[in-house]
Order: sequence, then C-alpha cells, then structure tokens
Amino acid sequence: MTATPVTLLFTDLVESTALLQRVGTEGGQRILHAHRQLLREALASHGGREVKWLGDGLLTAFLRRSGRVAGW
Repeated sequence: MTATPVTLLFTDLVESTALLQRVGTEGGQRILHAHRQLLREALASHGGREVKWLGDGLLTAFLRRSGRVAGW
C-alpha cells in the first residue's frame, strides 16, 4: 500500500446563527441551500470530495498525486 497525501479543508459560514435569525426560517433555508450549492460546485471543479456537513460547515478532502491535486 502506498501512502497518498490528502489535503483537508474546513469551511464555516461566519456569523450564520445571527444571519439565520435575521432572515427567518424560509430565508435561512434558501441561504444554506445556495451556500451548499456554491461549495459543491467549487469542489467539483477542483476534484474535491465532501466528507461531512455540520450545519453550515463542511469538511472536504483533496487527494494529492504527483505534486498536484487529483480527483478521486
């Protein structure tokens, strides 16, 4: 078995609790949906993988092969 370096990236929507309280349930759901969609598109374009969502935060992983990020 060969070890392959993995890069981990954690994201967080800053001050999301206050934001979601301000816009209410429906507005908050729209914001979180858009936030997740943007992150998924960015991951897909860079070969990243979703590992785990925690509320508005996301743990992502990228494989590294031959000095550059590679897809799974």
